[in-house]
Amino acid sequence: VPGQVKEEFFVGASFDDVLYGNVGFPTVVSNWTIFESRTNIADNFTRRVSGFFIPPQTGDYVFFISSDDESRLFISTNSDQPAAKVWVAHQRDWNDARMWVSGNNASQRRSDQFTPDGGANYPYAQGIRLEAGRRYYIEAIQREGGGGDNLAVTFKLMNENDPVDGDAPLLTGNVIGYMAEPAPVEPPVLTVGRQGDNVVISWSPAGGRLESSPVLGPGAVWTTETTANPAVIPITGTAKYFRVVR
Repeated sequence: VPGQVKEEFFVGASFDDVLYGNVGFPTVVSNWTIFESRTNIADNFTRRVSGFFIPPQTGDYVFFISSDDESRLFISTNSDQPAAKVWVAHQRDWNDARMWVSGNNASQRRSDQFTPDGGANYPYAQGIRLEAGRRYYIEAIQREGGGGDNLAVTFKLMNENDPVDGDAPLLTGNVIGYMAEPAPVEPPVLTVGRQGDNVVISWSPAGGRLESSPVLGPGAVWTTETTANPAVIPITGTAKYFRVVR
């Protein structure tokens, strides 16, 4: 789905429950057209926002996160799969909305100054190299206890100026997307009747073909009878099983 990311909203769930997948189905699932929440909507929840980042040009990228309360930002630096995600930024406590470069914990909230181990390593100090037009999985998890709440993520190229506090996130439009669940396929409904020496089989919804086999099971060989709907099949002394293939 282009131009959107997916929010999964878990009422009462802890940060670690969502981070480590120890939760059931979300309370609410919604889509955002920008990587930013509405502000001050509820208390005692954790949300996961996920999708793809599609870089507009090849280069070294820096990502920023701002939230109330705690949040973490992840990106798959060489894949569109969640399993390949790495931790690139961390909001430890809280900030007002769109606080990109000031406020609490400012250095940890940007990927080029982020350190996961107390300063021993800065893995993305030279930026995160990404290719134009390729899909990269991106995910933010945010926990809200009480009081105000917000979440937003933005980006820049290493050689560009930092965003200004209050700037709208750039993660919107054709640089974001997400993989929607496939629509369920309903099995066709068959109606079988008799007209004289014929069996009449119809199915809904229309489309597909009627196949038959003299047996069921792994060894069944299915033969196309017709694509006409309804199908008129002469009655013979041979047993047949029928199915509709779409």
